[in-house]
Amino acid sequence: MEKQIAIQPADGVDFLTDSQGNKKAVVIDLSQHGDLLQDFFDVIIARQRLTEDDTISLEDFRRELTNEGVLDEGV
Repeated sequence: MEKQIAIQPADGVDFLTDSQGNKKAVVIDLSQHGDLLQDFFDVIIARQRLTEDDTISLEDFRRELTNEGVLDEGV
């Protein structure tokens, strides 16, 4: 089930809806909110990475960096 979040109308933000009134897209006025664009993309990337299977533990990552000489041992 998709989580519904109530969003208050904001100046410079318009929602595009389908024929049933379901929000399908958003149009953001970049002259008003352009400084938030990078944050928006960062959140999307972070959410996508939550489902990635090719992650390793912090300890394994440290071990790899130490073996490659990028990280001093004991850090």
